Amino acid sequence: MKLIASSVLMGTLLLLTPAQEPQRDRKIIHLSKITCKIFVEEMKREQSIIVAWLQGYYSPDRVIDVDKLLSDNAKLKEYCVNNPGDDIITAAETLYRY
Repeated sequence: MKLIASSVLMGTLLLLTPAQEPQRDRKIIHLSKITCKIFVEEMKREQSIIVAWLQGYYSPDRVIDVDKLLSDNAKLKEYCVNNPGDDIITAAETLYRY
């Protein structure tokens, strides 16, 4: 009887304990904190994501023009190479302001 009672108690405690999701390494990009130098040198994998977001944000229709992504990415990288101290938002406002 004690075995059944302790098993039921253990089962109840397990069901009532909130499940912990495994901690995943999340990467959060703070656009206002990224300098052009960081964008060019350290964010090669994230560049296309950032350019797509910036393009959509600065587009008057809030659209992402997939056909223009490569050229916009090249323009942003060129600007950033020439202005490494600027932040990425300043660069985007200069290039994508319609």
